[in-house]
Amino acid sequence: MPRFNTGILASRAAVNAAAAIAATKSRIVSEMANTGPYIAANTDIGKMITVGRGVSNVFVNPLTFNAGDLIRVFNNTDSAITITENTGITIYLPNTANALGAASTGNRNVAPRGFVTLTTVAANTFVISGIGVS
Repeated sequence: MPRFNTGILASRAAVNAAAAIAATKSRIVSEMANTGPYIAANTDIGKMITVGRGVSNVFVNPLTFNAGDLIRVFNNTDSAITITENTGITIYLPNTANALGAASTGNRNVAPRGFVTLTTVAANTFVISGIGVS
């Protein structure tokens, strides 16, 4: 039966565990509470925008995001909010096919306590998905 140096194995396990914890921490979503109209910025990438009382819109601007960037929005209010396409932006909502089978585009409503993710798929082009989006 082969012999193993348990000290080396324990050290490797500790290094692997530390790396796994570090990777998990880098994916933790930060919370940003807001009480006024909000304009999403590149500093919001990978974070969660928590919409509070008094907010009716989250605006998405052109030339701010790169393919693969994610923004999460939680509507922590008792009424719907709107994710607004500013000029030059396209937001697709999948699974709302029109007669030709294409996803619909335009401003999106997020229901009270709804949670959505905006994924940048190309320059100035997003897909929105989540709970309570229409």
